[in-house]
Amino acid sequence: SGGGVMGGVGGAAKQKSVQSGGVVRSGHVFRRGGTETGAAGTDWLARGGGAGSAAQSQCARMVGKDLARSMCGADGRAPWASGASGASASADHFTAPLPPGFQSFTLQSRRPIASDTVELTVSGDLPGPVSAWTSGAHFLVRLSPRPEAAERPYTPYRRPGDRGQFQILVKSYPTGALSPQLAHLTPGAKLLLRGPLSGAPHIEHTAGQPLCFVTGGTGITPALQVLFMLADARATARLAGTVTSLPAIHVLCFGRRPEDIYLRSDLEGLSKDIPELILYFSATNIEVAGAAQ
Repeated sequence: SGGGVMGGVGGAAKQKSVQSGGVVRSGHVFRRGGTETGAAGTDWLARGGGAGSAAQSQCARMVGKDLARSMCGADGRAPWASGASGASASADHFTAPLPPGFQSFTLQSRRPIASDTVELTVSGDLPGPVSAWTSGAHFLVRLSPRPEAAERPYTPYRRPGDRGQFQILVKSYPTGALSPQLAHLTPGAKLLLRGPLSGAPHIEHTAGQPLCFVTGGTGITPALQVLFMLADARATARLAGTVTSLPAIHVLCFGRRPEDIYLRSDLEGLSKDIPELILYFSATNIEVAGAAQ
């Protein structure tokens, strides 16, 4: 799963939830600013008063067209959705030596999130040195050490206070080379992980520059990883008696349908603990249908 981080969104506002045109949103209210010719997408404009609303509108305009267009078809065109035709992976093939850099982990639990998406909780600490896990880093997952076995990138996250376990979000694509097998694993199954890979510099919880995350579907995981890290750091500082502050954090969550906005309860729980967090939810199918009318 992928995701992006973009700074430079100014202003803050109290979190609020509204219902408009069948679309549940939180924070500032988005309105349709016209449809994009030749694409099943919507041009998004942010509407909000007070300081920072111009910056928010600029942010929404910058990301809106590409985001609406990609979300209308991203699920079926994700780079790893069709995958290679590699061999069917199995958690039982661990007699061969592990590929370089891979470590073996055990699946602790499996929780359905949607009809085709599950959250997997893996036992143990993240692979590789802790200091190497910078914001947005991911790992490669495979179910077999055989050279021809498929491997795919996933972004892990860990809820504040959790130790000795972490989660990944898996959407099962019918033609996927790995996701169908991964999504149907049962507790006790083995996974092979190699990481961390990529990632941005550490985002300090005292940083002053506002942040904006633009997410869709399982692409919420890089944002969750960073937000959970920030929440954990704030909780640690609070226990030490240190007064800390966070920048304004805007998280835009898009899905085809409201139920495609995954782990929304986690985000709303974070917004209670982090008043600087402002959430926006939008279902593109409903918005596109409304624009067509």
